[in-house]
Amino acid sequence: YLNKLSLLSEAEKVGIPNLALSLDPLSSLREIQNLVDQVKPRFPILLRSLKGGAGHGVQLINDRESLEKIVPIWFEQLEKHHGDAAVIVEKSLPTARHIIVPFIAQGGNKIRALPWIDGSLQTRWKRMIQFCPATAIDPEAEKIVNEWVKAWVANIDYVGVGSLEFLIDGKRPYLIDGNARLNAAFPLWEEMMGIR
Repeated sequence: YLNKLSLLSEAEKVGIPNLALSLDPLSSLREIQNLVDQVKPRFPILLRSLKGGAGHGVQLINDRESLEKIVPIWFEQLEKHHGDAAVIVEKSLPTARHIIVPFIAQGGNKIRALPWIDGSLQTRWKRMIQFCPATAIDPEAEKIVNEWVKAWVANIDYVGVGSLEFLIDGKRPYLIDGNARLNAAFPLWEEMMGIR
């Protein structure tokens, strides 16, 4: 949980897939172009700042022209606001659902799952409305995600309250982020679970 790269690296150790084309931070247009040229399909992609949050810290790029036009200006803004412009490049899955999986890890293999939250209704990568519990999730994807959460928690011996965030595209889930704390929706989790 120290940073997004640590989170994804630890997840890869236990076989949890993500959407990053590379876990090497990139800080120039040329580096991004070189990476994108190695994959098919090349676009759409998401650029995520390692220091910026949702909204300003994320750029959707649909084609090469947008990449060349947007990235230099956006990098200047990131450097001004955050001191550097290191990013990771991810595949974009515009129709996937954004699911938050909160949990309480008590050490050992004791983990208590809380109701899943659907945070798919967003604008500029900021959640507008969250639905709890998340419904109509493919049962196979749900089973896989629950196993991954347990494996990730056990791998780093995490104790406390936290959440992992996934994009679920039909039956295929991908880890995208996590928080080592309660988020602002925790009163909703408490109400749904009947606990404090």
